[in-house]
Amino acid sequence: MQPIMRRVLLALFLTLLTVTVAVAAALPPLNRADGQALLRQGGVALLLRHGQTMPGVGDPPGFKLGDCATQRNLSPDGREAIRAMAARNRQSGIRFSRIYTSEWCRTRDTARLLAESVAMVRDWSALNSQFSGNPTMADPDDRVRTLLGSVRMRESWLLVTHQVNIASLTGISPASGEGVLVRASPSGLVVLGRVTL
Repeated sequence: MQPIMRRVLLALFLTLLTVTVAVAAALPPLNRADGQALLRQGGVALLLRHGQTMPGVGDPPGFKLGDCATQRNLSPDGREAIRAMAARNRQSGIRFSRIYTSEWCRTRDTARLLAESVAMVRDWSALNSQFSGNPTMADPDDRVRTLLGSVRMRESWLLVTHQVNIASLTGISPASGEGVLVRASPSGLVVLGRVTL
């Protein structure tokens, strides 16, 4: 392919990406009932930001993934809000077929509070926080997109992760305890909307 054609194709791709991100960011939140209906129907995944934490940004210097005492964790209010979300999910008949979480304590705790059993929760490093200064991995978004391509029509999956990861995948920066519903398509992730369950 000639260099000029490559530049034209790259410019078209970047324009399309910019428009897609802008449209996703402008989507109004789904109401709770619509989000619940999509999850009951299946064929979707909920990219959920962990519950509310103790005040701060990122984690303290020198934090360790295996040591919750060194991390910024869920606050008591955050735990209570996630417990209430779990109760609403049960009441509305939402059952997650798979639950993945980053290796941070606040995401694990969020996932475990939402799971029907702790055995359902799987750690997955592709969901680890890509926040500046953290140890990061190559192409986590591609790994997530590939995994979500295997969500079956009647399944709903939960991926508990961090704001920076969700924003990178969808162009939406959710609040603590807020999620973004997505569906995989041959051209990538389709953002269905922001939702607080």
